[in-house]
Amino acid sequence: MNNNQLKASSKVRLFYTNFTMKKFLFIFLFGVLSIQNSFGQTLESMKAGVEKIYTGINTNDLDIFLDYTYPRVFEIFTREQMKLALKAAFEGSDEMKIKINNVPPDFKYGEIFTLNNQKFCFINHNLSMTLTIKEKMDKDEAEMMVELFKVGMKTDDVTYDKKGRSFTINKVATMIAISDEYTKNEWRYINKDEKNVLFKKMFSEEVIEALGL
Repeated sequence: MNNNQLKASSKVRLFYTNFTMKKFLFIFLFGVLSIQNSFGQTLESMKAGVEKIYTGINTNDLDIFLDYTYPRVFEIFTREQMKLALKAAFEGSDEMKIKINNVPPDFKYGEIFTLNNQKFCFINHNLSMTLTIKEKMDKDEAEMMVELFKVGMKTDDVTYDKKGRSFTINKVATMIAISDEYTKNEWRYINKDEKNVLFKKMFSEEVIEALGL
């Protein structure tokens, strides 16, 4: 690797590190309505709530994000810290801006698991985001960034728009719906990330193993 390639690699990794830090808080949360008595009613209530929160995401309603966040998250980050981080991601910085694109989510609801008075449900959905950077990138830098996104986001669907200086990332993401004493038996959400860092801070090894995380 020559000097130019080394410089390009360093620059790209800096951009990618900044992006992943924001993504950790940004691609986060959806909410749902309260649990009903039967599975059918629970699922219908869940669907209605998820659609409502998905609309909130596309209108940048940060309070909806936070109102339906699994509450134990706020033992790790305060609500205000999360709101500031999300606001910064939406509004952008001198380096980059992240936008969640309005695409049909095609929600796929999994089985509801009950473990020690806690309920869990995995929901897969389409996710599309665009990362716009302020600084120009040459071909090598852009190609390196594309490959980093593919690995980091676990998707092959990453494209770069040279004119717009933007990367578009499409993937199937997963949310984990949780209902327990902390949520007053209502559904609340946390994003399933690559390493499930937050989830592992809040739940026992028994739960993590049972859910296959």
